[in-house]
Amino acid sequence: MLANSAWLDAWPSSSYICALPSTSDHSPLILAGMNRCDENAIFRFDNFLTRIPGFLNSVEEIWKHRIAGTAMYEIVRKLKLLKAEFRKQKKLKGNLTTNVMKAKAFLDKAQALFTNSREDIYLNLVKCCRRNLFGGPSLNRSLDLEFLRPELKHTISPAEACLLTAPVTRSEVKDAIFDIDVESAPGPDGYTSEFYRAAWSVLGQDLYKAVGEFFHTGKLLKQINTTLIALIPKVNMPLYVSDYRPISCCNVLYKAITKIMVKRIHRILPLMIDNSQNAFVPGRSITDNILLAQELLAGYNQMRLPNRCTLKVDIQKAYDSVKWDFLLELLFQYQSMVRYMVFSKAAGDLDR
Repeated sequence: MLANSAWLDAWPSSSYICALPSTSDHSPLILAGMNRCDENAIFRFDNFLTRIPGFLNSVEEIWKHRIAGTAMYEIVRKLKLLKAEFRKQKKLKGNLTTNVMKAKAFLDKAQALFTNSREDIYLNLVKCCRRNLFGGPSLNRSLDLEFLRPELKHTISPAEACLLTAPVTRSEVKDAIFDIDVESAPGPDGYTSEFYRAAWSVLGQDLYKAVGEFFHTGKLLKQINTTLIALIPKVNMPLYVSDYRPISCCNVLYKAITKIMVKRIHRILPLMIDNSQNAFVPGRSITDNILLAQELLAGYNQMRLPNRCTLKVDIQKAYDSVKWDFLLELLFQYQSMVRYMVFSKAAGDLDR
């Protein structure tokens, strides 16, 4: 049995039982759990709420609550309390969810006209995504990269490493928040970066404390370090599995932390990356390596040349998956980056 997204939105707890065939050679399907879901069960902050009179007053009233706990826990609890207030305001402005679902249903009908077998596309998509996410070969043996340490010619000094783990500044946190696209998909908590921008005068100090707490302790609450994985089309009319790509919808506070980490390590990456690495490095071009490879292979089959060997390396893993245990062990070999490795491990929740 296949169900589209509109069905799953309306009846997320529905299930079916495949009964034994009787007089017919077909097995009857028995549906269960058809109680319609409350449309407001999943909270999503709409950016238009920031333009409603009294928006900041609503945030300030909730932010006056005293909550015992860490800085990160305090923000998580207050954001949860705000959801009830924003749900009320969304109801007063009309049911946007219903309008979106109607528009989506119309779009699905239009796309169905260009598709002969949507069921096959859906099944192949699910199969491919499960294989990419969960079916890849794993590295079971323990890693010991101690032998690499003498070969790490591009090292960084302790002073340069301190730049990665130094206490954050208020301007760093603000720049990271305001650098996030306001139209990007929200994370599991439902809040967009537009909310944080509009309420910065109220939330700014608490956000600064929460981010600073992470850089001090190296620990991140699971409510913040939670991610939704969604599939989005890469083309207007997707027909094949390759026309979709997965994205991770992260909470804004998590994005801010990772942005700060990325900006900091960006300063010292040129010191760690060999000059022969040209791909995916700003200011360098992979074309240089392509031209060099062509020159090296010119006349390769001539017998008068000395013995030589060419290796074709499968770099699929550079795109499809990441072996975090290998990357962390490699960072560990840079002894001055051990503390930054702890931050990376906490932000990626790599123990799970």
